[in-house]
Amino acid sequence: MSAPASAAAPEGGLPAGFAVRLDPRTRLREDGAVLLGGSPLRLLRLSPRGRGLLAGRRLVVRDATTAALAARLLDAGLAFPDLGPATAADDVTVVIPVRDRAAALARLLATVRGDPATAGLPVVVVDDGSAVPVSAPGAEVVRHGTARGPAAARNAGLRAAGTPFVAFLDSDCVPCPGWLQRLRPHLDDPRLALVAPRIVPLGVAAAGSPRTRRRPAPSTWASTPRQSGPVRRSRTCRVRRCWPAGPRSAPASTRRCGSPRTSTWSGG
Repeated sequence: MSAPASAAAPEGGLPAGFAVRLDPRTRLREDGAVLLGGSPLRLLRLSPRGRGLLAGRRLVVRDATTAALAARLLDAGLAFPDLGPATAADDVTVVIPVRDRAAALARLLATVRGDPATAGLPVVVVDDGSAVPVSAPGAEVVRHGTARGPAAARNAGLRAAGTPFVAFLDSDCVPCPGWLQRLRPHLDDPRLALVAPRIVPLGVAAAGSPRTRRRPAPSTWASTPRQSGPVRRSRTCRVRRCWPAGPRSAPASTRRCGSPRTSTWSGG
């Protein structure tokens, strides 16, 4: 699921009400003045004010100071977003690239329409040169006379979408109920460009155990959003926006690749 491209960095930081929680693997030292964790391993020293804000290992954004601390914790991999499901996600278009998989497409469309959170969303199906043109009742169909590949199909769907956000679903996936409500709140972070769930075998998802090391057959993939966190440990992948360095672009922490292994947050 992605946000629209932008040439300039957003003016604001994390919005009020956005919450983060320290990763269970983040260790507190010196009575909470030092945080150690993340991947790669990082050490962050907190001012007394910062220690008070993190009481209970959870932080809710209320002002510029708490927004800055929450962003620093996320960037360092020391915390993950602690977000409830969205009450509504009506600013999203579902885009489905497909070629020849008529049965899989019908299954996916039935799943999208069967989920109350996505039943009323606009759907764009991009037929990427199917031998027999696909049928998608209730969806807008964009057809390619010849196959151009999945990337070109997704771009065509993106151009056809008329909403601020787009959710890309492959035709061989079956999203679990509530998937969009879990993913959409992450994009309230204006620094994010994309968020994605962990993909697991369909049978494993139905059994409620998303952990697997084996790659399933393409026709058995399922999309199962879970609690988010750093990419290495998470079942939700969050991808940062990237702006070119220069005046009035992104904050320094988002312009540079990587960050110091040891840093201090003063809250000033």
